[in-house]
Amino acid sequence: MICYLINLDRHAERRARMEAHGRAIGLTFERVAAVDAAETPGGVLAAARSATPGAYHLSDPEVACTLSHRIAWRRFLDTSEPYAAIFEDDVTIAPVAAHLLARTGWIPADARLVKLETFRHRVIVSSAVTRVDGLALRRLASLHFGTAGYILDRAAAALLLAVSERLTVSTDNIVFQLAPFRKPRLVTYQLDPAVVVQMGRFMRDTAPAYLASSVPRGTPRFEKRKGLGKLAREIARPVEQLARFAVGPLPAYALGYRPKRVPFLGG
Repeated sequence: MICYLINLDRHAERRARMEAHGRAIGLTFERVAAVDAAETPGGVLAAARSATPGAYHLSDPEVACTLSHRIAWRRFLDTSEPYAAIFEDDVTIAPVAAHLLARTGWIPADARLVKLETFRHRVIVSSAVTRVDGLALRRLASLHFGTAGYILDRAAAALLLAVSERLTVSTDNIVFQLAPFRKPRLVTYQLDPAVVVQMGRFMRDTAPAYLASSVPRGTPRFEKRKGLGKLAREIARPVEQLARFAVGPLPAYALGYRPKRVPFLGG
């Protein structure tokens, strides 16, 4: 399986660390030169944003991050490979990942995406599991943040490119929320325990300073409503919350899904 490593040209230390890390555990990466928000004309980034802004204002680095993943998805589709693994350059990878990524027979036939990473927040996953190398593969039924380590097939890459032509949400929302819950649905699995974690976020005591996140989150857009508009919004709020529950956790629970914090295999 091709393993793509997304890396900014100016982050030579990150690249060197990841290449050494890969050699140590038996992985070889094909580098994808990331889009650098600091070096990209503002017009290019603005053109990537949707003309109809959503409830969230994307930062320039968030836009550049998605553009970088799009380059990796296109490069993958230019090959004849059935699967590819995508990594960002601030992660640590459990050694067992090399054995997993050396073959594809363990990937469920209906899987379009397999999340290798954990963000260590509560997600909704299936109770039923498939076992591979002592790890569990669970169906993922909720957003799980982070796009620092995942596998995708050709159908997923094509759909992700289609839904990310104009951006209203960040990369992880596109990959693990927007695309999987479209029709046709991209069936997504979570590896449990995960074999990838971002060092800059979750191993700050041991991570080098240069691994601090370089993609600041955007900010929500707030529309202050007054008078009848505010009253209508307050009346609609509980109805919307009930609707989200009805199409989200409620049927998931009925189908045997449960909340879980996915651990990292390395601790």
